[in-house]
This record gives sequence, structure tokens and C-alpha cells, in this order.
Amino acid sequence: MTHTDDQPKCLVQWRGRALLDWQLQALRDVGIRDIAIVTGYKRESLRSRAMQEFVNPKWAHSSMVDSLLCADEWLSNSPCLALYSDIVYSARTLEPMLQLLDTIGVASYSKWFDLWSMRFEDVLTDAESFIVDHSGLISQIGSKADRIEDIQGQFSGMLQFQPESWEQFKRAIEDSRMKSTSFQDLTGLLGHICATERMPLRSIEVDGFWAEFDSASDLTAAEAFAVKFRSEFEVS
Repeated sequence: MTHTDDQPKCLVQWRGRALLDWQLQALRDVGIRDIAIVTGYKRESLRSRAMQEFVNPKWAHSSMVDSLLCADEWLSNSPCLALYSDIVYSARTLEPMLQLLDTIGVASYSKWFDLWSMRFEDVLTDAESFIVDHSGLISQIGSKADRIEDIQGQFSGMLQFQPESWEQFKRAIEDSRMKSTSFQDLTGLLGHICATERMPLRSIEVDGFWAEFDSASDLTAAEAFAVKFRSEFEVS
């Protein structure tokens, strides 16, 4: 039996709490109270969190991009953060994402190498390209990286949208689909946006505690990594 046989991934336990509950705490610590979640698999298990819910009824046969589109009602009308559900971060990590931008803000984790070194024997087996120009705009993201020099950070599953940038983002999705290009993940879509110069993407560096959970071994790696961040990420 795996950790997600009977529950969504965001309810996997780490340090005695669900990944989602760590996120909710960080969001509230920076003053965010309006929180929604896009659900699909085992959605009934999330009802006790009393959040606004957007449902992806085709979750089993669609992509992360499709799930994000399900939250169009919020994204089209007010500034929003879009966050992966299988990550954990502290309030310190989230704070830089609150600055209001005129284009999409893409979180770049500056301490990625330390964490990836705990997760993988060779960090290049998983790390993707992330190159930022002198003005802070992303010139490349999401490609297979063969050199550490091509990795100035790692996309950490956090995006900031304004209604205007969200509309541009939707047009970029439509453009990719008209060209029969389907992206299963956001990094692939962001890479397409960079390659086609559809719109600028601004890098936002975050450097507090952050971890993602793609495998059971990531639970152990995150535990070891969290030791470096006791001052901002204590278990209550």
C-alpha cells in the first residue's frame, strides 16, 4: 500500500501533520485567509478543511494545467497565488511571493542544491534548467539540465498571478493547444512560454524552508533538511 492509495497526496503525513495543513498554516501566518483548493481524487476527504473548492471532474484524464484552469473564477478577478499541493514551506518562504507584479511571478528556490543533494545521488538526474537574465526575467525553465551552471534555482511550485497576467497565461495555453502541444505539468508550459516569448516571467527568489514530496524517500530527506530551519519551521 502506498501513501496515496486512500487519500490525496496533499494529506500525506509529514512530522505528524498533513502536507496541506503545513501549507494552510504558512498561508495564514502571512495574512492570507481566502484559500481555495482544486480537488479531484478522493475529494471527499478534504471537506473538513472548509476551503473554497473548485472541482476538476476529469482529474483522472487531465493535467495539472487543466486543474489550474478550474480556478479561473478566482484567478480572473483578483491577485492570486497558485501553489502545488504536495509541497511544504514556511511563512518566510512565502513572503516574497506577496509582492505585486505586472507579469507572472515564478518562485525560484535558491537552496535547491542542498535539498536535491539529500534526495538524489546525482542532482542532475532530476533538476531542471532555470536561467534568469540581468533584469530578473526567466530566459529558460524546465528543460533537462546537463550543467549546474544552467540551474540558478528550481521552480518551487508557486506562481503569482494578477488578473491581467492570468488572461495572458490562458492565451498562452490556448496557443500551445492550437499547435497540438499538450503540457502535463506547469514547468513544461512555462518553458513553452519562454521559448515562444509569449510573455515575460519574473523570477522571485525564495530561500526559507521548502520541500517537495514526489516519493516516500522525500519524507526522510525533508526531515533532514528541516534541521537547517529550526528558527522558522518548528513543529507545534
